[in-house]
Amino acid sequence: MNNPSEVMRQLAIRLRPTGRIILRIPLAGSYAWKHYGLNWFKLGCPAGISFLHTPASIRLLASQNDLQVDELRFEGTDHQFYCSEQYARDIPMSDPRFRSRRRCGWR
Repeated sequence: MNNPSEVMRQLAIRLRPTGRIILRIPLAGSYAWKHYGLNWFKLGCPAGISFLHTPASIRLLASQNDLQVDELRFEGTDHQFYCSEQYARDIPMSDPRFRSRRRCGWR
C-alpha cells in the first residue's frame, strides 16, 4: 500500500456493516523483524514496501477509518526464514549462491 490511509478509507467505504477484511502485511514487532531486521525477506517482496506498520499503527489506521482490529496474527513460512538467512549471510537473490526452496527440495 503506497497510501495506507487512503486504502483503509476505501475499504471502510466498501465494507458491509458486518463485513471483515483480512489484511496480510509484514509487521514490525514480529519475530522475523526482530531477528532479521533489514535482512527480513518480506521487506523486499514482491516489490518493496513503503510502510512498515506495527500492530499499534494498524490499529490506529483502522480506528481512524471507523474500523477495528478483531484479531492479529504473526505468521510466516519456511521460505521467508530460509531467504532471510541467506540475506543475513550477504547472499542476495541475484547471487548464484542463492538457493530457492525448490532447488533445495523444499515444498
